[in-house]
Amino acid sequence: MAPDVFNLLKADHKELEDLFAKLTSTSQRAVKTRAGLVSKLKTALEIHSRVEESVFYPALHEMELTHPMTLESLEQHKLIRQLMSELELMSVQDEGWHAKLKLLHENFQSHIKEEEAELFLKAREIFSSGQMETLGQRLQSAKQEAKSSVE
Repeated sequence: MAPDVFNLLKADHKELEDLFAKLTSTSQRAVKTRAGLVSKLKTALEIHSRVEESVFYPALHEMELTHPMTLESLEQHKLIRQLMSELELMSVQDEGWHAKLKLLHENFQSHIKEEEAELFLKAREIFSSGQMETLGQRLQSAKQEAKSSVE
């Protein structure tokens, strides 16, 4: 039995949150560590976004109950991508680097809070357990595909 879609997405959220925590705790002198963690964060964010946008959001987009929330989530993804691109272009020693990281992290936290507290609850009302399992399987496959194309 495949894990349901919500547990898979929450596991991704935790993995990303752990990367943010590691990055936040680095010092300005930890140039190589920061650069490596920024690269890992970008890859993990890209994989997670692709999977949500190709599997999870399309399934919810069609439903009246969740349609507006999926549109908002897609916009949040665009903003997070933009902030990630800006962070990646900055020197990890730049005095504004930590502020940009904090802004990116806050936007990510806001996004997952809304997603887990609101969108997941509404989605559970819409999908049967079989549909959630099928979405979970599709999500796992999409994640493997995204990993091989991004990494």
